[in-house]
Amino acid sequence: MKKGAILLVFLLSFSPMLMAGAWDNMLIGTRSLAMATAVTGLADDPSAIFYNPGGLAFYDYSFRFSVEGVYVSPKDAYTSPMGNTVYSELKSKYPQAFLAYKKGRWSFALGLYSPYGQGGVDWKREQLGVPLKSVFGVYSITPAVAYRLSDKVAIGANLNYYYGSLEVDTEDLTYGPMKINESGSTFTGGFGILIRPNDRVGIGITFHGPSDITIKGTTTIMGMDFDSESKAKLPYNFEFGVSYRVSDNFVLGMGVGYSHWSVMKELEGTIKNVPVAPGVFMDIDKSEDFDFNDLVNFKMGGEYTFDSGLTVRFGMAYDTKAQPVETLSPANIDVDKVVFMGGFGYTVGRFQLNFTALHAFGKERTKTTILGPYQIHEKYNLDATVLSLGIVYSY
Repeated sequence: MKKGAILLVFLLSFSPMLMAGAWDNMLIGTRSLAMATAVTGLADDPSAIFYNPGGLAFYDYSFRFSVEGVYVSPKDAYTSPMGNTVYSELKSKYPQAFLAYKKGRWSFALGLYSPYGQGGVDWKREQLGVPLKSVFGVYSITPAVAYRLSDKVAIGANLNYYYGSLEVDTEDLTYGPMKINESGSTFTGGFGILIRPNDRVGIGITFHGPSDITIKGTTTIMGMDFDSESKAKLPYNFEFGVSYRVSDNFVLGMGVGYSHWSVMKELEGTIKNVPVAPGVFMDIDKSEDFDFNDLVNFKMGGEYTFDSGLTVRFGMAYDTKAQPVETLSPANIDVDKVVFMGGFGYTVGRFQLNFTALHAFGKERTKTTILGPYQIHEKYNLDATVLSLGIVYSY
């Protein structure tokens, strides 16, 4: 079996998420998402488990529980050197949930959400010459604890159990259908601090720790199954945010985040015990360079609550790319994006219904390859629409 065929499978293996650069997924918390996730300095709903666990200790409620669903409709665009533009539009949906309990100065919480991936591509044979469907995602089960040090300061910490999975279904012109199914888990943690110097201002800092994840499973080629594995380094990141309560009904937030994606220089991988000659087996290296760069994102948002119980929310974010142009491919499209969000909430008694819609506008990138006296140009872009619906119960 040629090593080139194995590498083809791997080169088409991973696809980044649509919202932020690299594989970051910031579509967490319906209410927070409507405010462009500029809530690190606010952190006053159950999604504080992710955005700033210190905020859990400032709750006015003893118990809060939310169940939410996210629907993602991306549009990956690839323009070939011949000038033909094709699109992948692999839609996805997934749930998330948050639970928080407050007792005196202590708060305890549990969250289920996806911090990485949950996106992919689905290219047809007539678009690229070979079919390719690739989906990658990481779920996190996250317990958290927070303590209110004083009327103005609270701290919190969380523990993340990550479970990642990869599914690839493609085809090689020589060896026929190829599939990858791998999964695995790892742990990491983080902390958050929320300072409220007065009734109007909030200042928050959040840290999410790094982790290494190994996913193992099966690669199927020519009807034969081989054990395989992939190893990825997930980054640490910081976020700083402030909030300002203009009035009792109106609050604004802004934030800046930094992700250390340069840790992801290479995605290591191996397909094990591949027959290369009669009676001769060897492990095939399927590692691939990504050479991600660190990224910074900016966000701002707010909400206004009417006396009727209706809340209107808005936000805007700018997400920078992490992937260098040299490693762009139809399976890995990463561009700068301007994102506009909006949504509403409606409170009746102890329940609040939340809805968010956003659209991300990508900035097209051009990849130029020099072949002798010729220049070959390929273009990449990514737009996306996201809808999120959730219900919160407070007691």
